[in-house]
Amino acid sequence: MLTVDFIEDIVDLMTPTITIDSVVDNGDGTQTLTTCDTYWIRKYLDITIDSVEYAVSSFVKDTSITIPSATLVTVDSFVLTAPYYFHGSPMQVNNEFLIQKQDANKYPLIYLVESLTDSHYDEESSLDKDMNLRIFFLDSFANKNDEVDAHYSSVIVPLNASLDYFVDMLKSDSTTLPFSYDVINRVKVGIYSTNQGNTSQIFEDPLDGVEFVSTVTTLKSTNCKC
Repeated sequence: MLTVDFIEDIVDLMTPTITIDSVVDNGDGTQTLTTCDTYWIRKYLDITIDSVEYAVSSFVKDTSITIPSATLVTVDSFVLTAPYYFHGSPMQVNNEFLIQKQDANKYPLIYLVESLTDSHYDEESSLDKDMNLRIFFLDSFANKNDEVDAHYSSVIVPLNASLDYFVDMLKSDSTTLPFSYDVINRVKVGIYSTNQGNTSQIFEDPLDGVEFVSTVTTLKSTNCKC
């Protein structure tokens, strides 16, 4: 299987069930749902609960989610939609994905950078290949004038939760061997300069990101697809 397809299959598994512990009507047109895990939910994200779509008004990490109260939530759980996925060069992401889609239909985004070399083992080995991965977990930020702390609490923290869930799914795949990895937080994703941070945008949209870098070794699959 191609690496781009393998990673897409992992992303497709990122659909956690969020348990709602309580619902409080705040009396101001909003309702607050308490939950012990908010995953990558952030302000303005559209979530679907019991077939009703809500735009998140605010959240407290792993504590609560506040949404409009036009339809009061009565169910005790809902499934979070997997992030969007794209692979290619930064130019392809800008031209083929970011420009063509509206904000609500493209974030959060998991972006696999191409082209990185896969190192394949010979036919006598039980190992298949080493996947050299560089993946960005990306989301838009509301205000370019926000201080760094606001970028972290509003976007970077949820993106780290998304990365953690991705890693859990990747490690649980039966064909992957244990691996280590590096994580780099990227406030205002751009060209990085020492002592200056990210100095210019790579992408057309204003984005915060978390970068995942790793070499993941996979075993040869025993599943016959003939």
